[in-house]
Amino acid sequence: MLWAYYALVCLLPKTFYHLLTINEELKDLLAAWSGVELAPERRDELLARLRDDAEFRETVASDIALLGQIRAVQAPEPRWIALDEILGKRRSEVVDFEQDTMNRIHQISRSHQPMKWLAIAAALALLAALVMTLPKLQNSKLANHGSTPPTQEIVKSPLGTTEVAIITLSDMAIGPAGAIYQRGDRMYPGILKIDTGVLQMRFLSGATVTLQGPAEMDLRSEKAAAVLMGLVVADVPPVAQGFTLVSGGWRAVDRGTVFGIDARNPDHTEVHVLKGKVDMHRGDQAALDMTLTTGQAMRIDSGVKSSIMPANSLEFPDTRALAKRTTEQSRSRFESWKESSDALAKDDSLALYYDFEAADRESDVIFNRAPGAETASDGTLIGGEWVEGRWAGKHAVRFNRVGDLIRSRPNSRLDAATFMIWVRMDNPNPNSFSPFLLSPQVGPGHVYWMAWPTYISHADKPWVTFVKTTMDMKDLHYWESQSLEKPVQGLWKQFAVVNDPAKDQVRLYTDGSLVATKTMRDQTQINLDEIVMGNWGYTSESRNFIGLIDELAIFGRALTDEEISKYYETGRP
Repeated sequence: MLWAYYALVCLLPKTFYHLLTINEELKDLLAAWSGVELAPERRDELLARLRDDAEFRETVASDIALLGQIRAVQAPEPRWIALDEILGKRRSEVVDFEQDTMNRIHQISRSHQPMKWLAIAAALALLAALVMTLPKLQNSKLANHGSTPPTQEIVKSPLGTTEVAIITLSDMAIGPAGAIYQRGDRMYPGILKIDTGVLQMRFLSGATVTLQGPAEMDLRSEKAAAVLMGLVVADVPPVAQGFTLVSGGWRAVDRGTVFGIDARNPDHTEVHVLKGKVDMHRGDQAALDMTLTTGQAMRIDSGVKSSIMPANSLEFPDTRALAKRTTEQSRSRFESWKESSDALAKDDSLALYYDFEAADRESDVIFNRAPGAETASDGTLIGGEWVEGRWAGKHAVRFNRVGDLIRSRPNSRLDAATFMIWVRMDNPNPNSFSPFLLSPQVGPGHVYWMAWPTYISHADKPWVTFVKTTMDMKDLHYWESQSLEKPVQGLWKQFAVVNDPAKDQVRLYTDGSLVATKTMRDQTQINLDEIVMGNWGYTSESRNFIGLIDELAIFGRALTDEEISKYYETGRP
């Protein structure tokens, strides 16, 4: 991959020089080369300029070559070779270059009317973005195929890169802007807020902390946090002794306890020792002010005045009961999904069904549960790792690096089709591809299903996009922009696409709901001779998914809205 970045670095000075100094005639010619139709009078004017000005012809040739090089670095590997050959022909084999250029302009279809600089700006924006990120990529673990990058924070303000806690259970814990916290989310130093529900997390020191919304905490380290608002309970085992919660201008230092802090009233804070003992320190002072033991509580007014009173355990969430209830709910949801999964596996319209449970995890084979499935359609995991999925006991695959993917040969040709997948997207970078499923080659009927990065969409957020290649090798894009309006990192999401030639539609769904309906525009048969999940499949290609996948179904029919909604309801965690 780094060769592409070094190539871009070499192109950078010349590219930005031309961007600043290029004239309007050259702009129009480059735009036409990229797919923009020119008015007849403008076209004739440029033809005359090309005929009469040899230096201008050479400038056009040079800049088209430069644009081709940028696109080549941007393109997947099969297109790099083809474009390089074409580029060589343009520069050396075409005698009448201006006529060849104008022939290209004459062939432009009126069905493609992008803005004049759209294609060029996209290439230059990519160039700038890649060069700016080169030092980071060279030094990062991800670029060197290292360990998992941190999960994107949902409503947190990280001050560092080292996680301090992991969410162990969430009972409808929802943060600002509707962000949903889920089991397994990584927490980093900074502010944590929940508006409703109950959230429990285990600090890396071993202490377990439970918040009841509305609540707000400042996560400072694996051994300390500040309670800014709400009800909080700390259950601290001997290995984590010394765990500290700060509130009301005092520090409560654990000495082997279960203790709670009530910071719901802005005028005072209460510290209740439910079991064991807690040392109380005023501010940052090392001197011990007092020790509270089981059944004792301390009320702090205005950070100075304090008084001792009986502890009230009924005010705080019962962490043991909460953990038991959440475990039982999770087990029930898992069992319900398994029943639904077994029923789904009997659907004769299935071309491919991976539930990630039917698998040989020793040899990294994921079995296709579709009726009558051939062995070649079983998935082979290359790289990646087996992890826990939507529920405890459910299996999933984590994709981290460029080489992590699942490869399969369904050998299917589909007219009507439905793609349905459960994923957890962990990559916070909006300028990165997040592919769910791809054809590893480029050809008629091949499909590409992914979250489209912002540097291509030119939007302020990624889009979910389904792409199909036509018989004449055009890529038709069917996209929707609603699903990724809010942060989704760390959340389990169901995405679905329906290719429905009977209605001449492509429909896109998220979490069981229809979010976009597009006119099909082309009825080329979908070609699933070979597919990959999680990555394009080439080490020089940057389209790698970072996150988890734990279910994929491909039907040879168009599912209804009601069917997709039903599969979401039985599968949601």
